[in-house]
Amino acid sequence: MPVEPEDARVGVVWMDGTVVEDCMFNEACWYVMPFKSPGLWKHYSDEVLFFIGGDPNDPENLNAKIEMYIENDILTLTKTCAVFVPGGVAHGKLEVTNLTNPIFHYTCHLNTSKYEAMAAEAKADPGTYEKNWVEKYAPVDGKLPEAPEGFLKLLLFLDDKRLKGAPYAEAVWFRTTNDSGP
Repeated sequence: MPVEPEDARVGVVWMDGTVVEDCMFNEACWYVMPFKSPGLWKHYSDEVLFFIGGDPNDPENLNAKIEMYIENDILTLTKTCAVFVPGGVAHGKLEVTNLTNPIFHYTCHLNTSKYEAMAAEAKADPGTYEKNWVEKYAPVDGKLPEAPEGFLKLLLFLDDKRLKGAPYAEAVWFRTTNDSGP
């Protein structure tokens, strides 16, 4: 994804099928300054995008405003969230503004071992994808992971029950050491 200015994204890790055979595509980076990424793109595979606030004392707050399109719907994101983009769906026109703390961004393409993006045009009716994101750790069954007090900060929970077609995924922060086992 090209961004303007180029140094607004700092890459952390990239892993795909060239690194680990048959591994899905994964990329993690930090957004460190406001930027724009013009254009709409599509991928053959489903994609999950995580935007996680970088303030350890307030990780649910992005401390920024992110606007992005999925087809003809604009998402305005101000809290830690996960966005699900089904394969073949146009998305992009990402703009990060009001950034006061770095944002951790992680993306994974679920059905492919390499990154492929093609220019796309929005074709879906407005409203089709306006709710393709979640902000809270809220499993539909209400079960929370067991962990020692203060060890985990539960950020995001995503699955097909919460968002139709989405894979299971979680995002948590480890806040202390854990000497009680895995």
